Amino acid sequence: MAAAAYRSGARLKDERTGAMHRYEKRKGVKSAFILAPYGVPEKFLTRAFLWNAAEASETRKNSRVAREVILALPHELSDKARAELARDMGLYLMERYRVAVDVAIHGPVAGDGHDPRNHHAHLLFTTRELTNEGFGAKTRILDDKATGPQEIEIIREVWETLANDALERAGFPDAKIDRRTLEAQGVDRIPQTHEGKASKNAAATQSLLAKDFRQADKDEDDDESGDGEGSGEKSSSSGGSSSGGSQGANLQSKPREDSTGRKIDYPALDKQQTRSTFNDEIKALNQQRAAFGDKPLLEQIDQLDRLMERLDRRVEKLQALETKTSLKAAIRQSITSVARLAAGLLVNRKATRAALKLTAEEKQTRKERQTIRYGRSYRTGLHQQIKEMKQNMALVTTKKEDFRRYKSFVDQIDKEIKKHSPSITTRFKEQNLPPARRVTDKEVNLKLHLKAEMIRAHIPEQYRAPSPFKGDRKTLTSTTTVNQILQTKNEPIRIEKPDLPKAQAPAKTPATDPADRKSWFIPASDKMRPLQRSIEAKLRELQQDAPKQRPSRLLKEQEAPQRTAIYSQVREKVRAEAEIKRAKVPPEYRAEPYERPTEATEEPQTKGQSTFDRAAKAESKPLKPKMSDQFNMKSGVQDSSQTRPERNPDEKPEADI
Repeated sequence: MAAAAYRSGARLKDERTGAMHRYEKRKGVKSAFILAPYGVPEKFLTRAFLWNAAEASETRKNSRVAREVILALPHELSDKARAELARDMGLYLMERYRVAVDVAIHGPVAGDGHDPRNHHAHLLFTTRELTNEGFGAKTRILDDKATGPQEIEIIREVWETLANDALERAGFPDAKIDRRTLEAQGVDRIPQTHEGKASKNAAATQSLLAKDFRQADKDEDDDESGDGEGSGEKSSSSGGSSSGGSQGANLQSKPREDSTGRKIDYPALDKQQTRSTFNDEIKALNQQRAAFGDKPLLEQIDQLDRLMERLDRRVEKLQALETKTSLKAAIRQSITSVARLAAGLLVNRKATRAALKLTAEEKQTRKERQTIRYGRSYRTGLHQQIKEMKQNMALVTTKKEDFRRYKSFVDQIDKEIKKHSPSITTRFKEQNLPPARRVTDKEVNLKLHLKAEMIRAHIPEQYRAPSPFKGDRKTLTSTTTVNQILQTKNEPIRIEKPDLPKAQAPAKTPATDPADRKSWFIPASDKMRPLQRSIEAKLRELQQDAPKQRPSRLLKEQEAPQRTAIYSQVREKVRAEAEIKRAKVPPEYRAEPYERPTEATEEPQTKGQSTFDRAAKAESKPLKPKMSDQFNMKSGVQDSSQTRPERNPDEKPEADI
């Protein structure tokens, strides 16, 4: 009842306790209305009756009477558009869970230190379904550990869609709402915490000139505390923020116990800070973080490590160059120093990676432990996020400085090496050389032809095959002519062949020189000589017989008459073969032979036709079975010819195509 009265700015009486909650003079309430399912009695549309009935429907001392969804309304929209947006979200909750929703739209109050963009709405809805007869079953889907987080994520997604659609319709397509956390969005920034009225007006509270403000705040606190029931907006400290501080007793946080009885030391967690000073620290840290660029700090650390690994490979090449070449003593000393520096930086990189890996493992272990204990994992506290960001910024700054010194050292050594001994690092380049002459396909073919002719010139005449080339090309006899041709430019090719004496005329087989045989002939061993002699003798016999046999074979082939078969001969041959096969058929299956047509019985129109025309005409006529009746009965020819398939009377006759 106190929460409903505070959010709606109304005066409500709690019938269960008899307390009166007076918030009718509260400022900043733009509008408030109740949404209920269709068919619900009108009395449930009254705020006092609705929430008193909700209190009365619960019997347990720790029962949850209501749930709340707080919406940050876009300040770009008008008051009417914000009211419609809040109504649309309330209608979604009403239809999905069949509950009553109390919508209260709040706006900033001028002069109270409020942010002028702080437009928000409170959607307070019941935990039981509202039917025509009153409150019904409990909506346990939001209480379950498995389905509860899923439903909350669905609600956040629906609100994101509705808000972005309203902004786009209002002419602000670039203003988008993202329901995801900054970590899920990839934004490396620490979120700020909510600042209450007490934190914003801490100085006014402690001022002696602000008695009216302190008295008004005291009266409001008395109304909120009431008879021990508390008010709608309680300011409680969390693991990264505080509602109290060192500026006054009213802002000092105190140790408290949670629902399980565990004592929590909020002063130690808050580090004696108010929310305003804590947000100022977060803003200053975010400004420092913005100087490092939009890329996440962990990605920058990985990128710097990869760049330093490239420098390590350059240092390895310099060390190899030092061992293989002669360099000056100063350059050698510089290479030794940079190698020592690289070794130290490598050790630091390994230690940093191990620390980051350990931190990531601790985070994963904490999430798993929270999931087992609470059914969900909570995000890291603000103090822990601040600690990690400061650590990462320090790592990036240190790595950038190390990389700068490392790179400048290696670049300086490279410059010195290029300056004193350019031939060590630069590739050899041919200078003052004529351009390479391009070889054409014609020249390549000519070289191959000359090489083949040169090889054939060393083979004896009796083992030499006829030249595959046609024309006036002749066989070369020495390599001198080839060399002369290749060295000659822009002249026609002339293949010279020395004149042979009459004793060495090609008509007779010249005696081969043993010295020339070594270039192409491989002598056989003693074991292979008998086989070689037999092969040579056989070849000589074949050479002697070949001229005698070839003319006789050609003559016989020419004298042999060419036989041609006519149709009558083929027909008689086929009939004779048919008679032989017919004789093999058993008598009981043997039928009378076909009658042989004679020239007198043939029709006049078929005499001039060819055999193929008559055969085609005969195939078009229906054939009668010529086998015996017994054979036809056994084969089923007569049955198949006499029986026809019966047609179904329902079937229609086929149309002629």
